[in-house]
Amino acid sequence: MLPRLTTTSPSGTTTSLTISQSISPSLPPTPPTPPSPSSTEPATPSSQMSTTSSSDSLQLPYQPPHTTSTPSGSANICTRAYIYHLPHPLPPNTPVPYTPHLPSHNPLKLPPQASEPTDTLVLTSPQGVFVDIRVLRDFGEQVYDAFQRRIVKVMRLEWAFAGLGESQFISEKRKEELLSELLGLEVDGDNGEESSAHDQDRDEHGRAESEATPTLRHATWHHWIDSRYPVGYPDIPVDTGIMYPMTTSPALTLEVGAAKNPFTGKMQCHEEMWEDKEIKTVWPNPSRVCVVLWTQYIPPPMSALGMEEPSDDGVEAVRGVIVRVGQYVQGIMKRGNLLTVERWEFVEEHEKGKEPHNDVADGQEKEEREEAESGRDGRSNAVRGKWTRAFKIGPDFLPCVAAQEDSELRVGGLVKAVGLEWQVGEYTEW
Repeated sequence: MLPRLTTTSPSGTTTSLTISQSISPSLPPTPPTPPSPSSTEPATPSSQMSTTSSSDSLQLPYQPPHTTSTPSGSANICTRAYIYHLPHPLPPNTPVPYTPHLPSHNPLKLPPQASEPTDTLVLTSPQGVFVDIRVLRDFGEQVYDAFQRRIVKVMRLEWAFAGLGESQFISEKRKEELLSELLGLEVDGDNGEESSAHDQDRDEHGRAESEATPTLRHATWHHWIDSRYPVGYPDIPVDTGIMYPMTTSPALTLEVGAAKNPFTGKMQCHEEMWEDKEIKTVWPNPSRVCVVLWTQYIPPPMSALGMEEPSDDGVEAVRGVIVRVGQYVQGIMKRGNLLTVERWEFVEEHEKGKEPHNDVADGQEKEEREEAESGRDGRSNAVRGKWTRAFKIGPDFLPCVAAQEDSELRVGGLVKAVGLEWQVGEYTEW
């Protein structure tokens, strides 16, 4: 008999999740196709919506493009500390990056301080699958959430997207080319051309700059789902930037890029400061865990015509991705024009006046208790707590709880919920 997980909607309706341990045949690697309320009772998609590994239209979001040079290699949790907008194109001689010099050096006479209007969290799997959800900070009506039986803050979405990320180290010459391509920054002729080894600056080992080990990365995020575009939309703008590691902290990385302002339609340069967060264990598993679930259904008429409208039988296109990294789970699904996003966090329960530790059942032997507290191979403690939904926006049901019950998941297995099948694309413990 297949394992089942049960959740209850705010109206009291019980939703059953079936987790299949069977391994579905895998598809050959395929690059992802480039593709805006409070919680109510989950809407039920048509029973015709399902994913099958034999469908020619199915494209795996977690399979990297053939052009990927270097996979990310490790899971990541990061938050955005600030975003700072600059004009596009950048005026000549504008320092790049710009924000680390504020407020003492501000040649463009822009705001002296960077700010962050959103609560942004990005979860990335070892294979580069990510879910990026951004909700506005300055909006929050207090309402009662019957699902969690507590007062919650209704959040307003700024942007959400999911897909595959890739990055590669770049040389100083390539950086100058990207500054020109992305930011429209005019590069002096001497800087844009190869110089002789005698003319180049030398590093501490006496190597010419072009020979030194590169530290900057050029990153690109392929949006498989985007809150601002229909499912399967072919012309989502390229999301790319130059990543500068900050010398002030190994956890900080500054992204420099440019994008079209969704309100004005004009290009803007921007700098975004990203901060890596610790990936924690979740009780009772002493290992850190990463899970990727995904689903897709494209009705045949849409697949043939490349249209986003529902087909004649009323079945709409569906795409969804759920990523768990350690103590966080984020999910996004788009069904037709309906968008649903969720964020969950495992909240540790620490006793006042005591160091975090694992409570154990009465009668457990001392050595078992010590082993449970220390974790495997001396890793950090897995502390008791509970999964708490930070917010839910949209009408549909996302099986985020399945990613929390990691003991039942296997790569290639299926999670069946509300007429959809979600495939386990990744499962990693370390």
